[in-house]
Amino acid sequence: MNMQRQRSQRLVTTTPDTSVGAALESIKSRLSPKLFDGLEIKKVSSNGSVKPRILTLSEDLFTVFISHHKFGKSESLSDRIQYKSFKAYAKIVNSVTGTTVQAKHDIRVIDVADILFVQSGFVGSRKLEACKEELDTDKVISVFHNNCNTMDFLVESNDDLQSVLDAIKTIREVYHASK
Repeated sequence: MNMQRQRSQRLVTTTPDTSVGAALESIKSRLSPKLFDGLEIKKVSSNGSVKPRILTLSEDLFTVFISHHKFGKSESLSDRIQYKSFKAYAKIVNSVTGTTVQAKHDIRVIDVADILFVQSGFVGSRKLEACKEELDTDKVISVFHNNCNTMDFLVESNDDLQSVLDAIKTIREVYHASK
């Protein structure tokens, strides 16, 4: 077998030491547990109204969910059943756009691969400009994704705000470094 063929064969059959999923799994312990259980936020809608929502990271860290209800152990039985359903949907839309889930169950799904950048601390989108409430710009986070669509929300606690920003930054860095 000639040398070029051996090199080509070696390149094709060699698998990397780690995959994106394994790399993301390795950083999971560094992220705030609140982000997996559901963090209360205030979402700014396209018409400028502010509504309470819950931000949750998927277990595999590929997806960010924004939904109406907090899911977890301290909730009622019906909420726990919804939580199991929610996690099932999380697996289905793991790395797709999830438009069916978003429309049917009103869960906003953002794939980590689609996040272009995140900004915080100022009004930088039309939704925030149209906001009918007085905004504390220090609590604002805007996630730009899918061709500059934005998900704008407020996080009340400074610690939680920093947890969200650090988590998204870390996840994106690891994702892009290992893909």
